[in-house]
Amino acid sequence: VAGVIAAYLMLHPRVGVWVLVFKVIPLRITAGLALGLWIALQIFMVAMPDLGPVAWWAHIGGLIAGAVLIVFMRRPGVPLFDEGARLT
Repeated sequence: VAGVIAAYLMLHPRVGVWVLVFKVIPLRITAGLALGLWIALQIFMVAMPDLGPVAWWAHIGGLIAGAVLIVFMRRPGVPLFDEGARLT
């Protein structure tokens, strides 16, 4: 799943997505911001000593794998970091 998140971020960073702030308040922000915050959370959680680090490292590994693989596995002609779709 983390690999798909990285691939989506690299293909459509400016597309609007809905997120739930505090699991209650709907807010529309760009995919780049939403996924960037999620990625930052994953990296932050690796540093937390009380939590088992294995799952967090798996997420980071999946992110890296997705970012590398999308470069080679996307359809011909599909640009990275699409400028066409934007938050409206």
